[in-house]
Amino acid sequence: MKKKAEIAHYNMSQPDLVSTANEKLGYLRRDVAALARYAVTPARLDALQALTAAFVALPTETEGVQRAATATLAKEAARTAALGTMQRIMGMVNLVHNDRTPQYKAFGSSGLNSASDGDLYLGLVRVVRVGRATLGTYAAKGLTATDLSQLEAENAALLTTVGEQHDAESGAGGATQQRLSAGNTLYDELVALCEAGKAAFVQTDVSKHQDYVIYDAPATEARVPAKPAA
Repeated sequence: MKKKAEIAHYNMSQPDLVSTANEKLGYLRRDVAALARYAVTPARLDALQALTAAFVALPTETEGVQRAATATLAKEAARTAALGTMQRIMGMVNLVHNDRTPQYKAFGSSGLNSASDGDLYLGLVRVVRVGRATLGTYAAKGLTATDLSQLEAENAALLTTVGEQHDAESGAGGATQQRLSAGNTLYDELVALCEAGKAAFVQTDVSKHQDYVIYDAPATEARVPAKPAA
């Protein structure tokens, strides 16, 4: 069963979540004695600090996107190299048999320039196989076993980079979900602790009560006073 995508429990940006957690942690440590009857302990505050540190240590979405983009560039470079070698080989074939002949069509190279990565890989395997089987026919026009080995190697490199691209894209999505999950855990615990702080001082200290209010403004909007979320 496919795991349900994580949805952020908070509206603020992730950097704002970290700074808010650090700010509230200071107030919580200051008032820990008064909050003891609300199940707020030094150990629980240490755990909040650890949650914050673990969240900060996770790769950001931007990092994942950049890794995926780098992998995509590498795949495109491998694709371009393999297609260039194929076109050079087919140019030599064309000197003997034009592209309307059965001999030329046997290579199956038509349409590979715009083929999917998977279809291109299989198509180039065929070009190499047919080229080796008919090498004697085109050797006089410059085709060599080395040309076919080069195409085979470039095709293998293409397959490798396609896999690396898929892994990078999958990893970026997974890292985003992991960061969202960690952020939700941090935020939920922060809200629970701040609720304890508000409850402790709601009738005795307006200033301290205010210290525990979380302003959860949407990350995409300018920061303006927002309705308290906790």
